[in-house]
Amino acid sequence: MEVIFTLILALTSRAEWLLIDNSFTDSSITDNNWVFTCTGRGGPGGPGGPGPGGCSATFNSDTCDTNSQGFAKLQNNMDFSSKSYSYKSYQFQIVFDALFNSTDPMDDSTLNVTYKESTSVQLYQRRYSDSDLQQQSKRVCLGGTDNRFDYNTIINTTVTNYAEQFNISFSFDSRNYWATIGIRNVLVYANACFARCASCTSNSNQCASCYYGTPSSNTCQCDPSHQFAQTIIGCRQECERDYYIQNSDLICVSDRRISSKYTYFNQTSISSSDSPRYQPFVFKADPFHPTNTDRIHNSCSGQDFIGDLYYSEGFSLQLDQINALKFIRLRLSLYLQNLQTNSKLEISLDDVIQSEIIKTVSNFQFNNAVKIVTSTINCNSATYTLIRVETILCVYSLSPFLHIQGYLNSPTESWGFRNVTIDAGLCSENCEVCSGFYTCQQCITGYILYQDGCVLSCPIYSTNCVDYSDELPCNIFPFIIDSSYLAKGFYDLNMTIDDIENYYDNFVTPSTNFLTGQKFSFFPNKFVLGGMLVWFDATYDKTFTISQPHYAVSIRFNMTFGDSYPGQFSYAIDSSWSSTFSQPASGGSNIVGKSANEKTKFFYIYQNPHTSNTLNIKFKCEKTSTLDIRDAFCAISEYFIVVHQCSPFCQTCTSATICTAWQGTATSSSCPSNKYYDNQACKSCPTGCSTCISSTECISCSNQFYLAYGICLCFPFSYLSGMTCTACNKLCYLP
Repeated sequence: MEVIFTLILALTSRAEWLLIDNSFTDSSITDNNWVFTCTGRGGPGGPGGPGPGGCSATFNSDTCDTNSQGFAKLQNNMDFSSKSYSYKSYQFQIVFDALFNSTDPMDDSTLNVTYKESTSVQLYQRRYSDSDLQQQSKRVCLGGTDNRFDYNTIINTTVTNYAEQFNISFSFDSRNYWATIGIRNVLVYANACFARCASCTSNSNQCASCYYGTPSSNTCQCDPSHQFAQTIIGCRQECERDYYIQNSDLICVSDRRISSKYTYFNQTSISSSDSPRYQPFVFKADPFHPTNTDRIHNSCSGQDFIGDLYYSEGFSLQLDQINALKFIRLRLSLYLQNLQTNSKLEISLDDVIQSEIIKTVSNFQFNNAVKIVTSTINCNSATYTLIRVETILCVYSLSPFLHIQGYLNSPTESWGFRNVTIDAGLCSENCEVCSGFYTCQQCITGYILYQDGCVLSCPIYSTNCVDYSDELPCNIFPFIIDSSYLAKGFYDLNMTIDDIENYYDNFVTPSTNFLTGQKFSFFPNKFVLGGMLVWFDATYDKTFTISQPHYAVSIRFNMTFGDSYPGQFSYAIDSSWSSTFSQPASGGSNIVGKSANEKTKFFYIYQNPHTSNTLNIKFKCEKTSTLDIRDAFCAISEYFIVVHQCSPFCQTCTSATICTAWQGTATSSSCPSNKYYDNQACKSCPTGCSTCISSTECISCSNQFYLAYGICLCFPFSYLSGMTCTACNKLCYLP
């Protein structure tokens, strides 16, 4: 039966800021491969400590006296730390906390942060004397007298410079033995060029040079023998077998569902003593052209291959059971000799033809197959076209049956193959049983089901592993999620500075806030909005834009009353203010700042109705009259906003099931029975489907077809011709 099935994988590749390293972000810290060196000034009165000149080039750290936060420490006898990175990028940015503790009243001290590739770029410098440390905030870490201490969060100006390797260094120069610098929360961001660019300028897609050839209108192409491209790696012959797959633009993108499984006939010599031969492949003879010759071609340019095969001869392979299998990626090198026009090879899985390589008048046509590389070789006076191909095959069982068969027309034509790799694609990584092409029903031991995939633990933005965006599903449309995130942040370190700035527009009474220089700060291993020395008596104001019709919004966040903040907190949704809230009466733990506990209160606001295309949110902390920002603070974390959208094609609604006005000519949210919903449109089901839920999942089949593993197939002894199944010729045989 014939179905040429093209598997469409939703994969994207885009260049953006990436957090490539973080250091000193937990309470307990290690050197994290930072190298520490020293100049050897020694202690008071001159040299006298360990090592040359009284210093020891080892990792030096300390811990706050008022909390458990550790920090890397630089001082006059340990003044330099550096780290090297191998990451092809055109832009760079670093964020870090600096704790300035004391200096010489008679001589300046200097902190330098430097980026070095071929030349050095100064990212940050502070040259200061004792009198410049005006924050007087020693109480938030070291305790004791408040004099001569600043706590700053520094963001360097973005450096635009293409580099494949670079070095970051912190250096401290001071004449005062007691002067120190503490470094915490070092985040290193880089922006990579587009995959085909060897280097780029001020935009990831603006190529300055190419891996192959020269830029044309600032774009690059890969050479024909290395046509795939991967960010950081460049042009390559094939995507990596484990966890990478090509998208429609021939870019290798990450996909955790796929991993290497089998490799066959990749050695230079193929043994002729196997019994049975060619195992685990099985030779399939052509009953109309029987032959009795060996099917191993010895030493074709120094490599054996399986062949030569004539007429309708082929090979098959029964794969072992692979749980949760949904597709396989097959790669093989084909040896084609003297193929005539319209001769072809077919690749089928579970008796469904899914790929074809067809000889045309001047070249080859590839149906649901990608030509990786091609060349011409001579073997014992015979000329072969060597083509390596890749194809993605949809499976219809957990133990698929692979068949590769030729359809050649003359005795002068032949084909063969070698270097076969098969990679297994699951519906979801770590899945045991699938319920759909992209959905898992049961995970392997040790993993938990979450959003149709498998995770080690439930994300913080879920309740009992039900994502916040899934808690109010549109039940009458079970395959359509009617909620989406408008905001999702401050629960880990995977945010950029641009991400953070998207959470606020304006501030009210900010003059006594933001002592660190920023609107955010850090708790161990996560950003927080506000925080220690940042927020204690101000209002964060943000207006979000909502593009889709909706009926409600859900807002969740944690409000931390830092150092037992004694003031009042309130919030406003579209100018409607809540009552005020005080710190919880008990509980909490000491995380940052002074020795008092941080106490956290969780807020959940379900705003229904909400139909406006804007959402304004204000967070307000009001201090008591005598409160000092160094004594207590406010912080927002685990901040999530979910928009509950109207059903498909609905313009306004009062719930997921009640639409009050439709878009255009629509009169309902349902698609016709032979179509499925995708991105605000009804799209036709695959051939043979009566009903379906996607381009890859049929629910029922029309006449002449039967349902197998979510696909509608022609019955045995028939094949697909156009849109219908046609009976095979009576002389056809099953291979």
